[in-house]
Amino acid sequence: MQLDDYKEGVKLYNAQNASDQFIKTHFVIRLKEYKKIWRAIASTNKEVPEQNYLIQGVRGAGKTTLLRRLAIELAQSDELNTWLLPVTFKEEEYGISSLFTLWERVAEELEEHYHDQFAGLLDGLDAIAGQDPDPKAAIQLLSDRLKKQDKRVVLFIDNLVELFENFNRKETEILREVLTTNPYFRLIGGSAVSLEAFYDHQAPFYQFFEVINLAGLDKPDTEALLRALASHSGEREEQRLLAILEQEPQRIESIRRLTGGIPRTLVILFNILMEGANGKTYALLEETIDRTTPLYKHRMDDLAPQQKPIVNAIALHWDAISAKEIAEKTRLPSKNISAQLSQLEKNWVIEKIKTDSKNNLYRIKERFFNIWYLMRYGRRRDKNRVLWLTRFMEVWCVGDELKHRSQSFLAQLTGQCHPQATLTFANALLCSDQLEHTDKQQILEQTQQYLSGAGHAALSKELIDITDVQGDKNKQILIEWLQSDEPADMTEAVKKAVSALSIEEVALIAMAEDKAEEARPNKLLTLAEALQERDSVSALIIKGFIYFRLGKNTDAEIAFKQITDIEPENITAAIILTSIYRKSAQLDKAIAALQAAQSELESRHTGYYHRILGEIYLEGGEYDLSEQHFLSAQGAGESVLDMLGFLNIYKVNFSQAIDYFKQHLSNNEDSIVYSMLALCYHTQSDPKNKLTALQYAKLGVKNSSQLRPTAILIRTMLWNDLFQDAAQTMDSLLSQFVESESSAEKTFTALFIAFLAKGQTNLVERWFEQYELKEYFKPIYYALMTLMQDKYPNEVLKMGAELRETVDEVLNEIEDWSVKYA
Repeated sequence: MQLDDYKEGVKLYNAQNASDQFIKTHFVIRLKEYKKIWRAIASTNKEVPEQNYLIQGVRGAGKTTLLRRLAIELAQSDELNTWLLPVTFKEEEYGISSLFTLWERVAEELEEHYHDQFAGLLDGLDAIAGQDPDPKAAIQLLSDRLKKQDKRVVLFIDNLVELFENFNRKETEILREVLTTNPYFRLIGGSAVSLEAFYDHQAPFYQFFEVINLAGLDKPDTEALLRALASHSGEREEQRLLAILEQEPQRIESIRRLTGGIPRTLVILFNILMEGANGKTYALLEETIDRTTPLYKHRMDDLAPQQKPIVNAIALHWDAISAKEIAEKTRLPSKNISAQLSQLEKNWVIEKIKTDSKNNLYRIKERFFNIWYLMRYGRRRDKNRVLWLTRFMEVWCVGDELKHRSQSFLAQLTGQCHPQATLTFANALLCSDQLEHTDKQQILEQTQQYLSGAGHAALSKELIDITDVQGDKNKQILIEWLQSDEPADMTEAVKKAVSALSIEEVALIAMAEDKAEEARPNKLLTLAEALQERDSVSALIIKGFIYFRLGKNTDAEIAFKQITDIEPENITAAIILTSIYRKSAQLDKAIAALQAAQSELESRHTGYYHRILGEIYLEGGEYDLSEQHFLSAQGAGESVLDMLGFLNIYKVNFSQAIDYFKQHLSNNEDSIVYSMLALCYHTQSDPKNKLTALQYAKLGVKNSSQLRPTAILIRTMLWNDLFQDAAQTMDSLLSQFVESESSAEKTFTALFIAFLAKGQTNLVERWFEQYELKEYFKPIYYALMTLMQDKYPNEVLKMGAELRETVDEVLNEIEDWSVKYA
């Protein structure tokens, strides 16, 4: 590719600076959206206001190019350009800080491009500006001049939502009025973020625009863009694309999925692959990444605390990842992750990829954002840092093609190369499964030699260790076998992989796969048998874990006891045996199992040892011993402030519990602890703290929809007399839990008592009818009928004598609650 060709070619994703002719010639995608909007422009009625459009899509989806193409067509239309004028704003308009300055920019454009008709327009605006510029006066001046010249204007504004953020509510209301009633202005905008005001029924722009969503390219558009790129790159790439289309058309879909169908990402990957180490496109990629860093960093900063590690895990993985893998990488509770994934999907940060099972996959929606994240935050020698390029290479190149590419790359190293592009391209090749180890060794050695000789020795240390890559391949072979439907017997390839991996690596994979639903227990048992001769203890650990996960605690106990016969102080055996005994409430055995490895645990995990003992004693109601061990754990650096808070709730020392919980929250974001703080304040029932209790209760359900935190929120809402909010939340709980959660009876009983204490008899009556609750909560029902005896005088008579005492207790609780939380 010649340098001149390159400069014009890269403008495929820098559309603002491309020539009009280049845009028209290479506009091969988004044709459907273009035709729809152009038909609307071409049929403009100059006498009436027309429909305004908002083109939405992630960055790089083609919004700027589409806006440019429409503006060019209008400017060159002999039928329209005599009276309908395009005014195109720059992609970033930093000088527009108010609605008045927006009209100033319109005046500047009109004067510059149509000087004979609009000379002096900007001076006229300056004359009326004054100390407090009036946008309505500016609109009137512009409208009068347009009327005089019998002209109309179409405003093409990119990044429209960001521009709107500069306007106050009054200005947005004025702008809406202009676009609704003034026939001289029409707006066609673009935005990479969703316009919240479009969905807020109280906002001026609620359902105002006709929204055109630019989704990822479909297969025909992907093919059209690849044809344009291949044609631009020369005959060899054109032939390569034709071969793919004829022999392996499914690869086009692979490319579409890899890039998310985003044109900019596809163009960048294609050009980097074509150019190798010379770095022209790579230099532009670096420039684009530098330019987008403030925006993308702002996007990350705006995420909720629990969303940041989730996005980090997904972005660093590049390929789609399951919720279970995210939980393992982030160490966040699984119950919190699902809610966060839904919110991130709603906000266009990630996208969900549905699978044949219930375990969906997730990846970053905007693939260029993912590339930016990997290049900014990926570990230097982590193969995932260049996975975006490796994946594209492997889809575009098959057979010996990638080897030829690697040889061309090595030939480039004899000349002038871009250092960072050289490193990235080499690492992408080193990570590919399509190259032999000898090829990779040659790439590694020659790239090290080039970088060191060119004065970039530090960069040469960032080349990926191919022994790590080979180890990763062995791990992948084992993982794929464990997850596949193949027979439980090991293939030769699996046996070879297991032999090459260390005992620790195999054990870690087995433990991770043991947690996955896709894991095949029989295969894990086969793996355990294969390790028996190498390490009998590791084999028994894997076997014990399998039984433990399957709920076969007796078999698990036998396996782990066999380990303790061999190694009495084996930590893993001690911990799992302790867990088995705790589950069956055999607390003495649990303590004995843990203390069997006391010396090992105290020497390596002192804090953990005392924390577990503290939890066991807490479960057994031995609060003093529990506190002693929690304090010992704290002294050893273990985080136990939350457990000390729980302990003091059991000891009915709520002030001390509050103190511990607040200390815990100073270093942690913990929804359960927020709910417990709300419960403590609620139980103390001090009126001056009821708003504080409500605030903590709301934080407790921010990332959780579980029953207990939600019940605490409802009780604090009632304490604050927020009846409508409490009723709506209760409705949601009843629809989810009444029929499926028999263990929730106690919680719902307490909630019904709270509502009745606040005089909400009609509401509770409606719930009992709507959800058919009478048989579930008979004491509450007859307490309700007692309170509504004027309306239902005979219903209480149906109550059996055996319920009388219980109903009286309920009525007493209602009375107590009404006084306590008045």
